[in-house]
Amino acid sequence: MSCDLAASESKKIMLLCYKMQQGFSDNSKERRELKWLTNEISINIAKFTAAEFFEINRNTFFGILSTTTTYLIIIIQFNI
Repeated sequence: MSCDLAASESKKIMLLCYKMQQGFSDNSKERRELKWLTNEISINIAKFTAAEFFEINRNTFFGILSTTTTYLIIIIQFNI
């Protein structure tokens, strides 16, 4: 699901930035920019929410789907 994929990709980018920082000297411009990018990504990890009430991920999606399916099966059985 794209929600989970976006979150995992942002974490991968953050880890890649950490690895790239090791290749530059401590006071280089590139290292400072990578530190800034890593900080921004860690603060703003990509996630999808429903009006900031709860996070939408694979578990949420399948939970809603299974609840809806169960409800429809019960409705069909009672012929309502």
